[in-house]
Amino acid sequence: MVLGIALVYAGISPAGTLLMATSARGAELRSPRLAGATQGRVLRVVVGEASLGVVVGVVLGAAVTFVNLAGVVGALGLLGV
Repeated sequence: MVLGIALVYAGISPAGTLLMATSARGAELRSPRLAGATQGRVLRVVVGEASLGVVVGVVLGAAVTFVNLAGVVGALGLLGV
């Protein structure tokens, strides 16, 4: 149950953050359209930026998790558990 709540929050939180960040960039996203870019191209740029952010977050999160788990395993090894 708690895991389900955490997963729902983990999905909603980044979506809300990306929505706020995108809405604040309205003028920046209109500029390419005025310069002749298609809506699909602008959408691909936004999706690419968001995907890059997600990948970097996942890699950094996995690195922190690995370091923490290595510390736990090392501590448990010293305790003989």
